[in-house]
Amino acid sequence: MRTSLADQSRPSLPPRGGAWGWGAIAAIVLLFNASPAAAFWPRRARDPLKDVAALFAAKDYEDVLKIVTPGFIDNLKSRDAAKAQWFRAESFAELGRSARALSVFELATKLYPRDQRLQLGFAELLRGSDLPDLARPVFEGVLKNAPNSAEARLGLAKTQQALGYYGRSADNCRLALKDPSQARNPDVWRLYAEVLSESGRFDEAKAAVEKALALRQDASTLLDLALIQRSRGRLQEAIAALREARGRRNADPALGRALGLWLLEDHKAPEALREARKLLKTDPRDSLALWVAAMADKSLGHLGAARRELQLAASFGKKTPFVASISKKILKEWGDR
Repeated sequence: MRTSLADQSRPSLPPRGGAWGWGAIAAIVLLFNASPAAAFWPRRARDPLKDVAALFAAKDYEDVLKIVTPGFIDNLKSRDAAKAQWFRAESFAELGRSARALSVFELATKLYPRDQRLQLGFAELLRGSDLPDLARPVFEGVLKNAPNSAEARLGLAKTQQALGYYGRSADNCRLALKDPSQARNPDVWRLYAEVLSESGRFDEAKAAVEKALALRQDASTLLDLALIQRSRGRLQEAIAALREARGRRNADPALGRALGLWLLEDHKAPEALREARKLLKTDPRDSLALWVAAMADKSLGHLGAARRELQLAASFGKKTPFVASISKKILKEWGDR
């Protein structure tokens, strides 16, 4: 039978099951994959910072710094190099070497000006180092490139609070709270309440601190509520909130002293005296507690006890000079020399 030219040019397949059957072809493919030729096949690249990230997560900061040296960073691609700079700077910061951390961050942010993680790390370290005037432009730079960054908004709000720009700080808190995750964070609501209060917007501050308390009941937030209520002229409500805060943080003498003073102000001498006695049982040399006790005893007609308490408070001039000075002045008015 004659074959056409097209038939002659068509390659023929080996017979199934013959010397060059499909089993043999499969074996050759497997051999190809196992040979050096397999290098031509794509493989998933290994993360060069995987071990560094694990050490950082385990808080082995010294070991991180042993690996992430300038020479190590020089051999990385740009994105990985930026990450490595962040690990290096944060490890210095965690070890308390803030000056070195700031130096690394400053260089890294110049090399990678659009890396948000580096910029935020630098800004937060500046803020935490009591350099809010230097932190502010860094946060503002992040927001220029990423206006929806809630983290940058909050950092800027805290920086503005430290600089005394309470109204601007409140505005940035409000914008940050549009982020659902931040709206569930009681600390953000507390910050918002604080700057609103510092702005003189006490009713709004009360609403914000109540949001925080709805998310988490703790002594610090209850103290914020007490201070806001006092600023609103609601002394009895302030005392109630302070009592609750005191109950949750009973070992904090500052809350007991404040409660004693506020009770005196509210003309509740017996309750103020009880608070003072609690404090003096723990520390008989607590001069402010002695002063509260003296004022309460005087209101109750216990003049001898009041005089003894004031004399003792006046003797602690080195420890609490203001209370000692006031006590001496009162004793002088009472005829003591």
